[in-house]
Amino acid sequence: MLPAPPLRRSRDPGRKPLNDRKILTGINWEDLPAELGWGCGKTCKRYFEAWHEAGIRGRLHHLLLQELQEADQIDWFRGAATTPALTLRIEANRE
Repeated sequence: MLPAPPLRRSRDPGRKPLNDRKILTGINWEDLPAELGWGCGKTCKRYFEAWHEAGIRGRLHHLLLQELQEADQIDWFRGAATTPALTLRIEANRE
């Protein structure tokens, strides 16, 4: 699902591409530990934005939800209503 890394120029190849499968989540971009191989925060943010623009993040999210659903690992009753339209309907039903 992840795109192949771009071909590097033989003369002045620039920075070596990072491994797309090494992902660290839950912290600010600036706090990513570069010594662990994820690159600096700006680099990781660029990768994330590229994945988002290519639709990869959405497909991965859908695939994860599908696999969790098939394994009966999602408690849908504990889901959050975060869209404004749904929140308004829920609040209207409470009155």
